[in-house]
Amino acid sequence: VKLCGLVQQVVGCTKVGILDSFFELGGTSIHAIRLSGLVRSQLGYQLPVKTIFESKTVQGFSLALELDHIPAIPVSEESDVLSFSEERMLFLSEYDDQASRAYHIPLAFTLHDGVDVDVLSKSLGWLMDRHEILKTGFNSELLQRKVLHKSLVELTEIRVLEDFLNAKFNLNTDVPVRAGYFEDTNKVKQLIFVFHHIAFDGWSMGVFLRELSLAYD
Repeated sequence: VKLCGLVQQVVGCTKVGILDSFFELGGTSIHAIRLSGLVRSQLGYQLPVKTIFESKTVQGFSLALELDHIPAIPVSEESDVLSFSEERMLFLSEYDDQASRAYHIPLAFTLHDGVDVDVLSKSLGWLMDRHEILKTGFNSELLQRKVLHKSLVELTEIRVLEDFLNAKFNLNTDVPVRAGYFEDTNKVKQLIFVFHHIAFDGWSMGVFLRELSLAYD
């Protein structure tokens, strides 16, 4: 019932049955990203965008969550030594691409006319510099965190959305977030973030978005 309600909220339908196809109801890639985020923030489970495309119906989504649900994991307290959950995610990122993608947290937002992409990119850079966890790498040999002293995330133009969403994070050398934008079929810019759950969760989302808005303003 809760999943049906979330699909209604995302797609804008008045009624959703458990066997209705998400995409026949009008769902798009952007809707799938938003549904994934709502399932995470409101239900506490991971429903990857890839699973939405494969399962298609609320019944399929529910079955996927029952068979292979991944509970939300709170961000660990700052420490050089990795927690057990961080070790697990780091291991999966190196040896199991499919399982690792389940820890990707995509967010999608519409950029209204007048938003300056360059200013937004600089605001993102300021925010990355402010929060050490967003510029942290994870050493798989020493099982320690390390701050990466290199250029941070840049807001890039997305060529292929699916590739952007599913691209693997190298947690040893890459920061655990990427950001990009593209124009949809209506020529409206869409802003996309992909975070790795090793550094980001539902609680972090509100803080991140609030501070990004303040930085841009």
